[in-house]
Amino acid sequence: MTTTKKLKLGLVGAGGRMGTEVRKLLAESRFSARIELVAAPGADDPLDPLFDADVWLEFSSPKAVTLLLAEAERRKTKIPFVIGTTGWSPDEDAAVLASAKTMPILRASNFSLGVFLCRAALRDWAGYPELADWRVTMRELHHTRKKDAPSGTALSLREALGREIAITSVREGDIVGIHEVILESATEKLTLVHEAKSRAVFAEGALEAAIRLARATPGMLPKRVLGLEDLYLSRGA
Repeated sequence: MTTTKKLKLGLVGAGGRMGTEVRKLLAESRFSARIELVAAPGADDPLDPLFDADVWLEFSSPKAVTLLLAEAERRKTKIPFVIGTTGWSPDEDAAVLASAKTMPILRASNFSLGVFLCRAALRDWAGYPELADWRVTMRELHHTRKKDAPSGTALSLREALGREIAITSVREGDIVGIHEVILESATEKLTLVHEAKSRAVFAEGALEAAIRLARATPGMLPKRVLGLEDLYLSRGA
């Protein structure tokens, strides 16, 4: 019987809320059979162990990402990199785009399957000229510790719909994440809502993305920053 070799994972931001969720899932049999955590550096730990990994997964900060990408360029490595951080400055964003020309990079503001399907639905709705005159409103709710507003997920939903609409951001309690898009005419109302029940959904999706990205054939990956659509729709991983 042939066994699949475990992927060696380098986890950046392992001590944060999302990093903790990832480590919890790695202890479960469905992931422990496929993934081995080989590096989980803290802010002051050396980066060398990361470069023994088959794939990197990150929930830390744009600054940490750009520093790691600079080191990867210096070492001329092409380790696949799954990025979960949001709140990018133009310079930080440009650094990611430049690195994607030489190494596989997937960046997503939200790794849940439900949000992926919401984006697909909104892209479909955007193609109906009958909805062009409908009023659109969008609201996102998160916990009080979330720094960026609007959320990266809300921005990606607005992008999928293709309209420059205002987004209302609410920071309250310990809400994991709720996103609402409402389309309304004079006679009817259409509401799309996604609610994350726990952070585990993001960690689970990020681990699945890391597995797919690491096992994707190089020829299927364009030299640009990938999104979940590239992996979910390619069927090549």
